This record gives sequence, structure tokens and C-alpha cells, in this order.
Amino acid sequence: MTTAEKLEEIADTARFEIIAVRALRESKPGCAGIIHLGINAQGKTIRGPVDGFWLVPGSSPPHYIFAACATTARDKLEQKWLAIGSPRSKKKKRGTSNQETGDLIKAAEEAASLRPVDSTARFGVYLCTNRRLDNQLMQKVYATAKRLDVEVDFLEQSQLIQFLDSNPVGQWLRQEYLGIKADLLSRPLLEIISRSSLQEYPAKLLTPSEFTVSTSAAEAYKDLQRPNVSIHFLMGPSGAGKSVVAWELFRRHAEKQGIAIWIPALIVERSAFLTDAIRSVLQWLHPRLGETAGHEALTIATVEEPLVLVIDDINRSQNPTQLLTRVIGWSRSRGSQETDGPSPLSAIRIVCPVWDSLWRSEEIYYRSKSVGVHVIGPMRRQEAVACLRAATINTAVTLSASELHDLAAQMNDDPILLGLFGRILREGSSENPVAIAKDVIGQFIGGALRRMEHRHSVVAAEYESVAVLIATEMIRRKTLLPQWSEIESWFSGNPRCIQAIGHQVQDGSLCRLGGGLRQFEFRHDRIRAHFLALAAARLLESENSLSSVVDPFFVPFVAQALADRQFSVEVVSSIKRVLPAALVGAIPLLKDSGSPYSTLLVGHAHEWLRLIDRVLPSVRQDALSLLGASRGNLVLKATDGLRGDDLFWSARLRNGDALAGINLLYKTFDPALQNHSIEALLDEVSLHHMPTLRHPVNRNISIMFY
Repeated sequence: MTTAEKLEEIADTARFEIIAVRALRESKPGCAGIIHLGINAQGKTIRGPVDGFWLVPGSSPPHYIFAACATTARDKLEQKWLAIGSPRSKKKKRGTSNQETGDLIKAAEEAASLRPVDSTARFGVYLCTNRRLDNQLMQKVYATAKRLDVEVDFLEQSQLIQFLDSNPVGQWLRQEYLGIKADLLSRPLLEIISRSSLQEYPAKLLTPSEFTVSTSAAEAYKDLQRPNVSIHFLMGPSGAGKSVVAWELFRRHAEKQGIAIWIPALIVERSAFLTDAIRSVLQWLHPRLGETAGHEALTIATVEEPLVLVIDDINRSQNPTQLLTRVIGWSRSRGSQETDGPSPLSAIRIVCPVWDSLWRSEEIYYRSKSVGVHVIGPMRRQEAVACLRAATINTAVTLSASELHDLAAQMNDDPILLGLFGRILREGSSENPVAIAKDVIGQFIGGALRRMEHRHSVVAAEYESVAVLIATEMIRRKTLLPQWSEIESWFSGNPRCIQAIGHQVQDGSLCRLGGGLRQFEFRHDRIRAHFLALAAARLLESENSLSSVVDPFFVPFVAQALADRQFSVEVVSSIKRVLPAALVGAIPLLKDSGSPYSTLLVGHAHEWLRLIDRVLPSVRQDALSLLGASRGNLVLKATDGLRGDDLFWSARLRNGDALAGINLLYKTFDPALQNHSIEALLDEVSLHHMPTLRHPVNRNISIMFY
């Protein structure tokens, strides 16, 4: 139906009043602040002489404006506006009714009551209708207005159509109240899209609602209000909860009627300019928007009411360094060039979670007054315990303070694991909490597979096998974000497999087609890592498939596979030869530190690290980056007696070696520079090792640095 037909249909006076008053505010001179008097809090009409009233600020002489709205049939408008009402003092005769005073007459009476206050005042009346007008009626209205000494203007169907079809705010009203989708961007529509984006974002995070927000989020949100900082990096290791903090910033801003958009890394990869990225997301969430939507969104944003852009997750993209550079360029393109004075004020605030290893390698190039860095370190133990305590509310599980402490330690205070642990408990899992804590990701995936089994005629084990098959093909074909058409091609000879994949995509618990691009993706990187590790283990067990996993990008998954299963000496030796970084990465993941297999891996890792200066720089960097971010009681054993660079000393300090800390600070400390990575590391060490560090540091503080 057309806008005209939709307007003609309106019988609900309250709905029309909302449209008309908003149209007056947006399109008629002097009406920007007109007060809507005709609607109560429940959205029902209030009986009164006028529907809107306003004294134009600063007008001289004073200019009063009245508004009256009508959905009356066209042939009844003359009576609705111009009727002389029956005197209320006369007793109504049997069989007759008092005639209602016309809207223009009532407005003129209101004007007459104000004239004694200021005899020079002007009075204007807007008569609003969803009908078209004819010349005869308009002439009668003008003549009556002249006789009553008021000015009159109309807001009728043709004017409303122009406003609703061609004005961005009008199109939003048209969408909200007439059901015709908008294709021009307005702030109200952008607020609605922000809420849609807010609902879409958590699907990538698994459990934001079960997460007890740490002090990091509160501090970052406070800093987000600074208009001279256009980009805020949430820096920390993988699993520190950066994305959850980003979601919390998004939620707080959107719930205060702020405008915000979540931009996936895939969109960043495909967008040369910020406006392209914004347009892609806006069109994904609201397909009718045009090609200029990105520019329109930036125009709507102001310094006082900024547009927040959450960009997540560039860390796991094919080229994170390139995307980091691009995102920083986007933030700078919205303001002036850097100067020695204050940073320019910005109408956008970019929030970007970034791994500390990535930021550490690029930080020196991007230090700037307009770049904010917030260290998202590990959760403090008391925060982790609070998260677990909140998770047990309204469940059948009762845990003591010491049990909560032990469970938090079991999960390494990992916010993702803590949140999933709480979700599993709330879903009524019969598993012992300790068993859940030992394999949170596996328990979550198992629960999702069992729920799918109940909905379809496919057993959970088959769903798991199919997910591992997909992960295996991802490794073999070296593509982690395949198009759906590619998956159909991979399994074209196995329709049951395609059907099982379709069930999982439809369910959305573990995987989906993301970004409106029909691109297959696991719902979260932890889920993807789980299945890729299972796939890597399968390939490692096959002599002919070992070459498939020889890729630096698959190092974390091969490391997890090495830690989860026991492989032969031959396989371990082959991994040390072709993908040694995976061997190093497996050390902190080993569950039984005293087993012969753990001793085998640690021995091979120690032997390779002793000769690390002889390997290619890229391989050395991969291995030491993994080592530098590792926590585990075997890390010190694997590096005992060895020397290395900053990443090497970082790994030993992170695991409680005070002398490594002395070496690291000696080489990196500069009182003139702020080193966010070192600050984050020291904060982590103080949380986990301070009691054992104090004595050795004091005892050895005068030792010669080596």
C-alpha cells in the first residue's frame, strides 16, 4: 500500500497525533519544541481544547502556537474545525445532542484567554488531518481565522506524504506507525538498528549475560566518554574477556539511547573506508538503506552524542596487523592531523579488542593522544568467585567459599569459562561442578549436541563427527571461513552430512552462516578451536596427513591436540621438526605434569628452545609469542637454564621467576614511556605470584644482570 493509503486508513487518533506532532516539530517553522498535550502515558488520547501548545522561545512579539489533530472523514472536517458548539449551560433536549465546538474555535478561545497577558502576542493554529483538502474548505477556514484574529496553517495528507517519504525522520515514523520500511537513515532509525546490533553481537560471545563484569569494564566505559580519544583498544591475552568488556561498553551506551554498531572483522577486511564498513553493517541489519548510509551515520553522530563502533575480532583474521593499521587510520580520518596541542574532538569512538602480542609488536608506531589503551588483565580471584557465586543463584547447586575458590582456580579465572560454567549450571546439568570445570567447552558443546539430538533424528555423536569433518576440511584446504557453497561442494556425495550441518546452522548454538554473506563460521573461537584440535589430532594420527597441519596459523590447534592426546615419539619428533611452535604451545596445556608423556614433550621443547637462535625469525617469533603468554607449572621447567629475549623473560616472570622479571625490566623499563604490555604483565604477576616473589626479589636485587 502507498503512504497515502496507509494515512487514509488511520482510525486511531492517538497514532495519528504522534505522527502529526512529530511532523510539525521537524517540518514547520517555530514548532521544534511544540508540546504534545493530547496523549497520556498509556498512549491514549486526552480530551482537551487543543492537542499541542508552544510559545516560540525568544519570539517578539510573543508567538503562541496551537495544534489540533483530526482523523475525521473528509466531508465532516468543516464541522470538526468550524462548528459553533451548543452552549453548555443549556439543558439538552430529549432526542438531541450538544454539538461539539470546532477545533479552530476552541484554539481561538484559548488565544482569547491569553490576550490580556500581552495584547501584542501572535497566535497560530495548525490544523492537522490525514485527509486531502479542497479549496472551498480551506477558504472557509482562512476566513474564520481572520475573523477570530488568529493565524491558521494546515498539515494535511499531501504535506505528510512528502515528509514521511522524503525526510529521514519521516521515514522512521512511516516505518514505526504505518509499517512501510525506511530507506533513509535517521537518528531514531539508527537507535533501533543499534539495539538490533546489540542483540546480534552476543551470539559471538556465548555468555555475556552470565558474566560478572570486572572493574576493567567500568574503567573503560568511563574513558569512553572522553571526546578527544577516538579509538580505544582493549588489550589483553586471548581469553581475558576483552570481547565481553566490549559488549558491556556497547550495552551501556545503547541503553542510554546512544547509537552504536558492531562491525565484525570480516566486514573490516572487505572495507577500504570506514563509511563502507558502516554501510555494510547497516544494510545487513536494515536492507532497504541506500549506498550513502555510512556517510549518513557519521553525519548523525556528534561530539556530544557520538557513534560507538565496536570492531571485533581482528585478532583471528588472516592479517591482523593490516586490519589494526586500517582501523587506526579510520579513527584518524574523522579528525585533524596530530598536533602538539590537544587532540581534536571526535564524533566517533572506536572500541577494538586486541591481543597484547599484536599490540606489543605495533604499539611504537601508534602512540598518540587520540589512542586509548585499556589493559584487560586476568580476572581477580575475588571477581571470579563473585561470578561463580552469581552463577549458582536459582540452581540446585550449593558451593562453599573454598569450593568456589577452587573452581575459579581450576578455570584459571577465565571469564569465558566462568560464564559458560554458570550457563551449564543454569541449564540443569547433572554433572558434578568439578567435572564441568575440567572441560567447560566440551561440556557446553556436548549439551548443545544433545539438544539437537532431541529435535532431529540424528544422534549427538553423528553431529560431533560432522563438525570434526568440517574442521578437518578447513585445515586441509587452509580456509577457516568457507562459503556455504564450498561446504556443499566438499560433501556433495554425502547428503546426510549436509543435512546434519544444516541442522547445526539452523540451531545456531555451535555454528551459523554469519554476516549476511552465507559464510560458515563456528559461533565462537573457543568452539572452533575445540573442533580444530580434534581434527588436528585425527590428522596427526595419519602418517599421510601430517603435512596438512604444517601451517603457522594452525599452531594453537596442533598444540591443543598434542596436549589432549598421547602421541608416539615419532609424531612428537616430527612436530618438533616441522611445527616446533606447536610443541612449545602444548607445554602449558598439559593436564598431568608428572606423566611420562608430559616429560617427553617438555624435554623436546627444552631441547628445541636451547637452539632457538638458529631457526627462522618467523618461527622463533611464533614460538616465543606462545611462550610469552603461557601460564603453567611446566613453563619454567621447559625454559630452565636457557636465555632469551623479552618474550622469553616474560614467560618466566608470568610463571613466578623473579630473576626473569629483573632482566625484563632492566631491558625494557623507560620512565619516559608507558609500556602497557609490561604493566599488564606485572599486574598479572602480582595477582598470582606476589607472596613467592617478594623474598627472592629482595634477596637478589643486587645481583648482576645477565
